Order: sequence, then C-alpha cells, then structure tokens
Amino acid sequence: MAIASFNLDRRQDAVRYLKSALEHLDSMTERERYRTRGFYYLITDDYEACVKEYGDLIARYSADASARNNRSLCFSYLRNIPAAWRKRGRW
Repeated sequence: MAIASFNLDRRQDAVRYLKSALEHLDSMTERERYRTRGFYYLITDDYEACVKEYGDLIARYSADASARNNRSLCFSYLRNIPAAWRKRGRW
C-alpha cells in the first residue's frame, strides 16, 4: 500500500502505511525489515539512513537489484553522483 500510495503521489498516505508496517517488524523476515526501513527513510528524506539501510541489505543479499537501485537513488539525493554510479554494482 505504501509503494502504491507513493507512486500515486500520495506521500502522506505512504508514510502512514509505512509507520503502520514499522510497528510489525518482528513478524517480518530480515529482508523485509531492511526493505521497509529503507523505503521509509527514502520517502521521509532521511537519505543517509536510507543509504545505510540499503547498504546493510546489500551486504546480506548481494544480488538484490532493487536495493542497489534504491541505494543509488538515495546517493543521488545526497548529491553524491559518483557513489551512486559506483555503488550500483555489476555482475
């Protein structure tokens, strides 16, 4: 719901859904916890935490392409384009 709301430019709804999801982290898999927190930081403009959260996700699940893309997006919002380009990884 949060991603759909965000894609429909309903940012407040997305934040509300994510806050609700954050209350249930204990019932999620490790990967889902990283993704949920990472997306929350992305849409609340906490890009440094976003980079860290997605970086931790990539460290555990190196083939996660969406985590690499989202981390690069957070780097670009921090105006760190070289890191965004360099950190996206290649296989």
